Amino acid sequence: MSLSNMIIKKINDMRIKYIKLLKHKGACYSRNVGIKKAKGRYISFLDSDDVFLPKKLKTQINNLIKHNSDFDFCKVNRIEGKLKKIFPNEIQVNIIKKGNIYDELLTNGNFISTQTILVKKTYIEKYLFDEEIPRLQDYELLIRMLPSIKVSFTNEILVNSFLQNDSITKNRSKIINTAKLLLKKKYSLNTEQKKNFSRYLNRILTIEKII
Repeated sequence: MSLSNMIIKKINDMRIKYIKLLKHKGACYSRNVGIKKAKGRYISFLDSDDVFLPKKLKTQINNLIKHNSDFDFCKVNRIEGKLKKIFPNEIQVNIIKKGNIYDELLTNGNFISTQTILVKKTYIEKYLFDEEIPRLQDYELLIRMLPSIKVSFTNEILVNSFLQNDSITKNRSKIINTAKLLLKKKYSLNTEQKKNFSRYLNRILTIEKII
């Protein structure tokens, strides 16, 4: 019996299911397996370097019910050593309040990280994560999914995320490859949205080349 399985058995809660994959195929493959196997109405994600605050799920479920939405996201406190940054920041929060979430994502990139999401299983099961791209999988999923669902925002910090030195977030070659792949993909965007999305991805490529 693996250490993970032993720990879960000690918790002694039948609601917790441990799924051991025979091969390592990446985080998004694992998430997709979890989404398909899940039996609940809602899906949320928690990685090993993140911590949910105690009221995270309850608060977001209440907000989702309040707004009759299909998808809710909250603020996250991203911690890297002694540095702390809150996402979305206040400028982005003001944009969110105006209802311009999707256009802002296309124009300036993602501020909705995976661990802040609470979504109805019926919707995310339809879209799933793209397992072929090396980075920005949460961002790519949002581009495909958000136009078809109702979104709400919980304006509270409900997650602490700890960025490690070996984090995939710091891998420059993967983000360059991802930007190139996304430029080739076809999304249901209007002319202005396509232009803004292309500008953002090319900005990533330009910055990474300079670095």
